[in-house]
Amino acid sequence: MKDSEFRNWLAEGGAESTKAQDVRISSLLRIERNLDQLGFDFSSLDEAYAADQFASLLAKLADLRMDARMGGDAFRVLLPQSQSPERRLSHWESWLKRYGRFLAGEVHGNKDADRIRRHVLEKYIEPARERDEDNVEVHVLTINNELGLNDGWPNICQALVGQKFLSMADLPPPERIGAEASSATRYRFDLSGAGPGHAVIDRFRKSRHFEQAEQHWTDTQRADFLQIADAIHGAGLDWWFVNIPDLPVRFGRKSLGSQHAEAVMGYLRVAQPAILFNRKANGLPLVDGEWVTLAGDDLRALNAAISDKAGAIRDWYPQVPIRPGLWPDELREQTVRPSDVRPQITVAKPPSGDPSMPTNLILYGPPGTGKTFSTAREAVRLCDGTSNFENGPASRSKLMARYRELVDQKRIAFITFHQNFSYEDFVEGLRPQTSGAEAAGFRLEPEPGVFRRIVKHAQTPIARAEERIDLLNRKIFKLSLGDTTGPDAAWVFDQAIDEQYAYLGFTDIDWSDPRYASKDEILKGVQRWRSDERFSASSGPVKSSDRFRNHLQVGDVVIVSRGLHLFRAIGIVEGPYEFAPRSDHGRYAHRRKVCGSAWKRDPGSGVIGVEKGPLIPVV
Repeated sequence: MKDSEFRNWLAEGGAESTKAQDVRISSLLRIERNLDQLGFDFSSLDEAYAADQFASLLAKLADLRMDARMGGDAFRVLLPQSQSPERRLSHWESWLKRYGRFLAGEVHGNKDADRIRRHVLEKYIEPARERDEDNVEVHVLTINNELGLNDGWPNICQALVGQKFLSMADLPPPERIGAEASSATRYRFDLSGAGPGHAVIDRFRKSRHFEQAEQHWTDTQRADFLQIADAIHGAGLDWWFVNIPDLPVRFGRKSLGSQHAEAVMGYLRVAQPAILFNRKANGLPLVDGEWVTLAGDDLRALNAAISDKAGAIRDWYPQVPIRPGLWPDELREQTVRPSDVRPQITVAKPPSGDPSMPTNLILYGPPGTGKTFSTAREAVRLCDGTSNFENGPASRSKLMARYRELVDQKRIAFITFHQNFSYEDFVEGLRPQTSGAEAAGFRLEPEPGVFRRIVKHAQTPIARAEERIDLLNRKIFKLSLGDTTGPDAAWVFDQAIDEQYAYLGFTDIDWSDPRYASKDEILKGVQRWRSDERFSASSGPVKSSDRFRNHLQVGDVVIVSRGLHLFRAIGIVEGPYEFAPRSDHGRYAHRRKVCGSAWKRDPGSGVIGVEKGPLIPVV
């Protein structure tokens, strides 16, 4: 393995202690030395990663952990003297995943959320793992003070329960102690590796059918179910909900955002808890018989079968690309349940970080329950991607200030569907127009309604932060790159984007000769080109050729305009003038090499603050 490079990567990510680095690297080296004993032909961890991104090796470690839980001793190939193999193997799985992210070229971010995640991981989670502790508690206010944040607890809370941190640290969701997001909030993270515990059972309780039946389970049945849930998840399978009262959960293969499963391997019965494996699962019977009750010998046989056939399970319906299994709340459909109806404001919420958050919401409740506040908060969240505003006067003022900013930017429109609000008001309608004070009569012209106006505004691309271009001390030149009103010249823009060049038409004269550094010489050249016409220094072919050849310099900005207020592409000049003759008599034969993340189709607008520098038209 690349132990030296990995050590540097860990240090950059906050693992400053040499001891902490040594513990992780020595554990990975022990896995590497025993690859053959684990049943692999790989000569190194790097080779194992190249084969399947550690999928088979992680599955093997999970199998060893499950075997240890059931009383086996297969783990001794790696940990011959260990008294707590489940916990140690869980830690090693986490460190192996981090080595995989290093090999994948993951770069450490510098935003506050990135700093929070790294700080908690390296100062709390990993040291506790190195001490073989079962859990670790994190106090939000302490993290805020250690990082020198200004009232940063909303961001801290959001970062620590988000899927990105849980995946990065290889942890189940933590137990929250205290309010949802306050300086007094604490989180307790389970590091035992002994099972998913209540954090996982809570994932299944998002189904009302499961929740109602689970209330009647015994403690033994609940513990047995958690073991089988962990085993099936550890084999890389997905759990998801279906709207069937006695069989509300299935497992197999299902993708985020997909309404239907790719393949069903089995079912969970909740009234008398038991597991049934689908007979159609490619002839992969794991145990004999029909239903397997979650108790005693049956449970032990099922766990052993899953461990024994882990490879066959992964091959049964291969994942492309390879990914870990998903829990049901990560795949569940968003529904409003009748039993949930209460006299208060209610909004269906997805799992944290779920990109499939519905944008059509019904907020209901009597007056004074916060519908207006919740409407503004959801609108801000849809625009900004986050909305960390709690109830309270100060938070409400900040929220409404941001809401009004977005309204001013025409990204939010607030309407009321009262009796007089018509289709013409909402979508489009004909409105009378006159030709002036002196003219008689009127004409009807279509006028867009609020919906069409906001759709048109949404079609105007917005530049992402990483696409912004610093215009300080730069000259800005405008080009057309073909006539945008017709399809005949569309090839000019397409070719410019594909080949990363800005093109100029007008003449087939090669301006490369040094004498054309003079505008007067360009004028003479244009006059020779068309001796039957009269040209001056302000004529289009002269002026544009001079600007493109002489005034446009490396480092200047080129904007491909779309009308007066929009543009289609923007780039930075990085090469000198070139003459590249074409077979069509030199049309668009003049070019300059350009670069930039926004030199592409529909890159966005907004960046660009053209008012910060003079806009010089080229053509």
